[in-house]
Amino acid sequence: MGHKLITASYVGSYGDASAQTPVYGGTFKVPSLTVDEAGHVTAISEHTVTIPLGSITNTDNGNVVTNISFTDSSNAITINKSYVGDLTLTNYTIATTVSDIAAVDSINTAFGKIQLALNTLNSNLSDEATARADADSDLNDDLSDEITARENGDAALSLIISGDPEDDESTGLIGRINTLENANTAEEDRIGALEDIINDVEEEDPEDPNNTIIVPGLESRVDALEAINV
Repeated sequence: MGHKLITASYVGSYGDASAQTPVYGGTFKVPSLTVDEAGHVTAISEHTVTIPLGSITNTDNGNVVTNISFTDSSNAITINKSYVGDLTLTNYTIATTVSDIAAVDSINTAFGKIQLALNTLNSNLSDEATARADADSDLNDDLSDEITARENGDAALSLIISGDPEDDESTGLIGRINTLENANTAEEDRIGALEDIINDVEEEDPEDPNNTIIVPGLESRVDALEAINV
């Protein structure tokens, strides 16, 4: 079997002499062979393969990555970001039982527990406010009843002391005291008049205003009569 001789221009090493681990933008060599119908290598060459760099697009503002996408045709990576405060609580639900926040809870679970605690607190505060309002209303009613009772008591006491101004015969304690005082004064006047009748009284002399005379009383007259009878 005859072989076509490879010319001297084909003699040599093709491809990389050692294993390569190229990075993005790196290269490695690949041999290229030409084989005829008899299986003979008729030409040898090599070409360089370059790992494409690709690109990263990151134009959004924010402090948390919300999405990463890759474009096969251009090896382009696109990064989307946002601020934590602008993120929506996807799949968020309120917790059904009260419990402490745990280290293994997700943000949605933690917020669900917080919301349930707030709802429970608001409900308790509402019940407390209603109870206090009812207590205040009862207290106001009791105070109103007490004031009314005292006013009625004061009015009754006023009638007892001063009497009914619309009733002429209702004099009250003050009227009765005044009546007793007037009666005592009249009694004292009568007693004084009787004493004047019984005892000697010194009076102004009607004939001489500068002198006084003794008007004998009943006691002196009785004594005089007794002396005459003796």
